[in-house]
Amino acid sequence: MEVTNKTKGLYRRLQAANNLLKTTNNPNDKIALCNYVGNIYDAISSVGDKKIIVKKKDIFGSNKYHKKFHRKLVKLEDIMLEKFIQDKEFHSSYMGEVCFGVEQLHDDDPEYNVDLYQELSKSDFDDIFFQFMKSINLDGFLEDYLKKSNIYSYKLSDDNHTLGMTLYNPVNRDVDVLIGDFILDIQALFTLAHEFGHVYDMSLFEGNTEEYNRYFYQSFYGEVVSKLFERLFLSYMINNNILKEEAQDKLMEVDDNNHDYLLTSYILSLLDEDLIRDSAYSYLSEEELIEVVNKYFNNNISEFVSELDYVDLQEDFTYAYGDILSMFIKDSIDKYGFSNELIDEFLKVRSNLFDEEFFREFGMGPDNYLDLYKKELKLLKK
Repeated sequence: MEVTNKTKGLYRRLQAANNLLKTTNNPNDKIALCNYVGNIYDAISSVGDKKIIVKKKDIFGSNKYHKKFHRKLVKLEDIMLEKFIQDKEFHSSYMGEVCFGVEQLHDDDPEYNVDLYQELSKSDFDDIFFQFMKSINLDGFLEDYLKKSNIYSYKLSDDNHTLGMTLYNPVNRDVDVLIGDFILDIQALFTLAHEFGHVYDMSLFEGNTEEYNRYFYQSFYGEVVSKLFERLFLSYMINNNILKEEAQDKLMEVDDNNHDYLLTSYILSLLDEDLIRDSAYSYLSEEELIEVVNKYFNNNISEFVSELDYVDLQEDFTYAYGDILSMFIKDSIDKYGFSNELIDEFLKVRSNLFDEEFFREFGMGPDNYLDLYKKELKLLKK
């Protein structure tokens, strides 16, 4: 497994995308490609560790098309927000029960404090990841990826502290993975697992770009498969006694991060409709947000709210439901393997607007989630 910090391959991807932009007349292709081109520029800046000044014209061709692009995105978002308002009672009830249920289960957790992750040899690192992918029958998928695509390393910075990125061109299916501050340790293995969840997810995407754009801009399901791969990876490491304490430490960190998304999503679900429409909540000060939702909590949430760097309804619910659905899908994989009814149905609906009936049909209520969460916590004591 080779990792590069050279940008030559990214420039080739950029050229291919720009050529497609010039030749396609499909408006949905253009939306998807413009988003991809913007991400490619960000990736080139990160990997090359040099800020690139990108003008709207570089991506959209003209300010006129940028405005047209923006209007289409606003329309997609408005539809998503209106559907969210319709389902707000379900979201609030579900997130509240799961969030507070998780908190009650953490009273007697063991404490892990791995100060420094062990740096591995390249052969050990590659073997661990290959064997993990083999454990889920995707070793061939990994080998195919490495023949056609790259894994890039970039430096984390104040402007970009995202641990990993997956670049996907839905028109020609180009795909690449980027890992921040790549070191041969469990953090890089974990991030690779997450990003290869996205790669696998995209490989199964057989819809047209209209469907892809709905998935990207309207769906709450964009992190389900990546979170699934996180769970599969950590379970594999702990159950096979590979960097066990580090994997357990990582699982506790993941659980904490998941809880933050659950709690943020619950807070957003408590807001009035007028604050949700047009994303007006994003303009609230910390004090205003606390005042609006504090009555729903027995304890003071000011410290949690004050530490929120950024709140975005689609992103927060995408990660929250990514956590929730990945828990159920992992359980189905443990029982039936990768080919099962829940996965098949999920792939059919993942580009759609949220539908609570999907949860009811497959028995995925808050209590069911908490039962699986209790089972997962046993990995911390194994």
